[in-house]
Amino acid sequence: MAKKKSNRISTLGSQATSVISVTLVLLIVGLLVAVGTAAKRATDSVMSQVAVIVKADLYATDAEKAELYAMLVGAPYSADVKHTTAEQVFAQEMAYNAEELQALGENPYSDEYEVTLAPAYVHPDSVRMIGDQLMLYGSVDEVVSQVDVVADLHRVAGKVSIALGIVALALLAISLVLIYNTVSIAVYARRFVIRSMQLVGATAGFIRRPFIRSGIVWGVISGVAASLLLFGGWMYLRGSYPEAAALVSGADIVWMCAAMLCLGMLICGLAAYFATTRYLRATLDQLYAS
Repeated sequence: MAKKKSNRISTLGSQATSVISVTLVLLIVGLLVAVGTAAKRATDSVMSQVAVIVKADLYATDAEKAELYAMLVGAPYSADVKHTTAEQVFAQEMAYNAEELQALGENPYSDEYEVTLAPAYVHPDSVRMIGDQLMLYGSVDEVVSQVDVVADLHRVAGKVSIALGIVALALLAISLVLIYNTVSIAVYARRFVIRSMQLVGATAGFIRRPFIRSGIVWGVISGVAASLLLFGGWMYLRGSYPEAAALVSGADIVWMCAAMLCLGMLICGLAAYFATTRYLRATLDQLYAS
């Protein structure tokens, strides 16, 4: 009786170890995906604010200014156009250089148009091309573009994507090995049960079925546990750091949790299949040597 109780405790212990290990792996994967999503949203938010400043010629007529504004509003690269008159520009600059501007005795500024670029055009080559095209207009005196800023944004976004991709691949490889090993430990505790079932004529599929079913159950438990931890962390961020939590929406968390649940079921089921197959093919000497 004591030996049977000890075996039951050992089996439960191996199963608990498997569930905890898989939960941690799934949680790390979920956190990595959440960080990647937040990084992309932050980059997109910054890029959505990239603008080109178009300064009208000082001697441009009202008709030319109106034509320029209409052209900018209808341009495919324009997400938004903000028009600031020469008088408004002068008033803004007076707050910083009042003495110098008053000494001039006249308004040295012209109308300005802040063109917020559409996401598809936020690229160094596109920004440069837009600036060159605008300079062909006789009513345009100067174009201030943020080519360097856009290039830096793309460079940083590329490096972040590569880094997250490398970490994701490494983590996936490690998680597969870890989950296989933890499930193998649970199957190892019942290797002699597998041998006994073979001796009475049970087929390989019949023997695998309960182990795969158990593996899927472990995956479900692990997926639910990891989802609860991820959701709890997101709720904590919403209360303490709402700006950071806003980068990952509730819908994102829902599909991440669903993905973790499916991933846990798939990986644990496959791990149980391969681990059981290993002991189905093992000789008696190998079972004792394991």
